[in-house]
Amino acid sequence: YVLTPDRSEEAYNLFASTLMDLSMAAAGSITLRTKEYPVVVHFYRGGLVLTTLRYAEEVIPPQAFTDLANLPAPQESEIALAKRIVTELTGDFSIDEYQDHYRKAIVDLIEKKRAGEKVVYEEPHPEEAKELMQALKETLATLATK
Repeated sequence: YVLTPDRSEEAYNLFASTLMDLSMAAAGSITLRTKEYPVVVHFYRGGLVLTTLRYAEEVIPPQAFTDLANLPAPQESEIALAKRIVTELTGDFSIDEYQDHYRKAIVDLIEKKRAGEKVVYEEPHPEEAKELMQALKETLATLATK
């Protein structure tokens, strides 16, 4: 939710500026439609944004999943390659770089139907899984060409 000033622009701007300058967020709770929610408020692109959270008892802790307890340890060479990839991909985050491909596909489908085109469903063909080291090396090679 985007928060806007209600009665005190000065208080809103002071709070927003303080959160921005300190690179911090505020935690609290609000009531929406008769239910109380934990929230976090942070500065984003010139304003305050509120995000609802879940209570701890609503979140299953990862250690509750037995599959996670039996994971094989990665090899040192895999860790080294993965760290290089993460380092190369590290940068400033911008939500604008992410697109809702599902929504675009639905809108395109609607436009085709409106135009009278016949829509044919094609069965997807999943890629075969690659060996982990091969996939890491290919990713690193792709990053080197950018």
